[in-house]
Amino acid sequence: MITRRLFTGLLAGTLMPGCLACLNHAVAADQTTVYVGTYTGKQSKGIYAFDFDTTTGKAGELRLVAEVASPSFLAMHPKGNVLYSVNELNEFDGRKGGGLSA
Repeated sequence: MITRRLFTGLLAGTLMPGCLACLNHAVAADQTTVYVGTYTGKQSKGIYAFDFDTTTGKAGELRLVAEVASPSFLAMHPKGNVLYSVNELNEFDGRKGGGLSA
């Protein structure tokens, strides 16, 4: 279960300048889907999303959209059809270093 403290931290992370590109995927004129990358562990499993109403400022329920290891940075393709994730890992596909998911 996602705690209020974890959710607040995840929300704050999405508002960093490097992640603002993730906010461009519009669901409706006044509603946006916000994607949140997390360091995976006991409580976190990867990329989460929630709907955000830009008129009222209300956030929808947080939901898991992709189980990937430590997606520490997200970027949305300009067309809004692909979400890129930088995976911060010690090893990826049997090699030392991180990875990139799309």
